[in-house]
Amino acid sequence: MGVDSDIDFVPYIASLEANIDNNLVNFIADIKSKIANLKIKNSKYELNNTKLYGNYTLHVEDLNNLKFLTNKELKGNITIDGKYSYDKTLYVDGRSDFLEAKSVFDLKDNLFSLKSEDLAIENITDMLLYPRVFNSFSSLILNYNIDTKKGDLLLEALNGKIVANEFTELLFLASKFDLSQEIYKDSTLKAHINNKQVNFNLIMNGLDSYIGIPSGFVDLDKNIIDSDFEVKIEHRDFKGGINGSLDKPEITLNNSEYLQKKLDKVIEKNVPDEWQDTAKE
Repeated sequence: MGVDSDIDFVPYIASLEANIDNNLVNFIADIKSKIANLKIKNSKYELNNTKLYGNYTLHVEDLNNLKFLTNKELKGNITIDGKYSYDKTLYVDGRSDFLEAKSVFDLKDNLFSLKSEDLAIENITDMLLYPRVFNSFSSLILNYNIDTKKGDLLLEALNGKIVANEFTELLFLASKFDLSQEIYKDSTLKAHINNKQVNFNLIMNGLDSYIGIPSGFVDLDKNIIDSDFEVKIEHRDFKGGINGSLDKPEITLNNSEYLQKKLDKVIEKNVPDEWQDTAKE
């Protein structure tokens, strides 16, 4: 048996058990394929008003099998248990321990809503096959319209730490402060999704530092990021940009009142008076 779609022909094996009692069909089904296994359980179909409802379990052993949907390689597996119904419109809900977090979702009128608690950010980056940049437990809320491909995401993390990387090394050279040793008490990421383009802002409040991205942009289709950042470390400030591939973006410092004052002092000490204005410019 098989099914045709926008992807290649995918073989599957299906079994169905059903019995009819007056106007009610009770049934269970089991559908297996190389993409996923779906068990339809405790399900009923009301013949007189065409209502359909029941429970299900969906298991995807390898998330990379969903690349035809995500257009991206993924790592891991997922099992979802939930309920479904159809009465003029489709409704589906589910719960999962995906990425070792407690997650619940529902889908109604093409509106998908997801909530996750105790979600480790490093598990997200591992699943997406991106380098680890931040370790923390977080909560996530996603609302997404499947028809318009637009949605909003809110991620809030507590007591996180940045993984040592090019960003922390660059700031250490400029400030002698190691951001990878800082504790970020609360961090908030807000994002607006428009198809495969994401506009976002980020605020991270540490014990002795602050990191902000007032306006960032990610193109998931091209796998690129374009954003400016600002960092405050005690009385020092730094500004710069994060640009290029999401896998390994280029990080630059381009503006800092602290560095400017520091350079001015060096110029005043080592450059003749008649050349100081030119050197400062």
